Amino acid sequence: MSYPGYYPDEMPMTPSTPASTSQSRYPQLESILRTEDGFKRSIRYTSGADTALIAILALALLGVFYNVLTTLDSLDKQKLPWGEYFWEMLFVVRNTSGNIDPIFWATVWLPIIAVPLMLILLIVSKVTRPGAIRKVYEQYCRAGFVADLMSTGVSVNFNNSTGLLCLFTAPNVPPDWAQSAIQHLRNQGSVSTDTLSGAVISGFGKEAVQAKVVDPSLPEGIYITGQQKNNKSLVRIAVPKGNDYTRLKLWPLKKNVPIA
Repeated sequence: MSYPGYYPDEMPMTPSTPASTSQSRYPQLESILRTEDGFKRSIRYTSGADTALIAILALALLGVFYNVLTTLDSLDKQKLPWGEYFWEMLFVVRNTSGNIDPIFWATVWLPIIAVPLMLILLIVSKVTRPGAIRKVYEQYCRAGFVADLMSTGVSVNFNNSTGLLCLFTAPNVPPDWAQSAIQHLRNQGSVSTDTLSGAVISGFGKEAVQAKVVDPSLPEGIYITGQQKNNKSLVRIAVPKGNDYTRLKLWPLKKNVPIA
């Protein structure tokens, strides 16, 4: 297998398991990540329960905010004293015709229903978090590595968000391969949104795939992902999602974690 036009034919290709011959890029960080406790204190772990909890909280707050605004507006238009009628109007779910208004009902009752749901999700998150992080740690010890993402300068769109296409390599890939791949992607000028969204299905920065998905001429051991433009740190913890190393899960680091 070769990478014609970019790399010398005599340069060996990376193996099908590129993370298996890790070279130290960030010795201080990698030393911290060797222990489960250090790993747990270093990565920003977000579970499905955490994501659902944040989404429900955001919707509940939006509902409360909208309900308060419409209540104050109604009191103002009807010239009713706020102190006397505020709470009564706040829980009105019927319109002027006497029918239940779906929007009024949602803004009144969904925030109330959200409270027990959020408590359940919080308990689930607390109970499952230690075991889930331990599993990620075991995956990292088996075949993970510290990924040093580099921006290609190519813009990509995903789920109505604009970001940058980033590239990184497995530890045993020569550094000049990454620079050549970046130049190659820049020369292309753009990357198919459909191709990238199909490859990085969970959104910006959460997964990475072999760059061969975008361009079959790129060699193994080079990965691409999308990142939001405002991300300051581009160091991630990469762990394989399967046994073929075609897709990696990326975990961000907490603030103040030493990267050296």
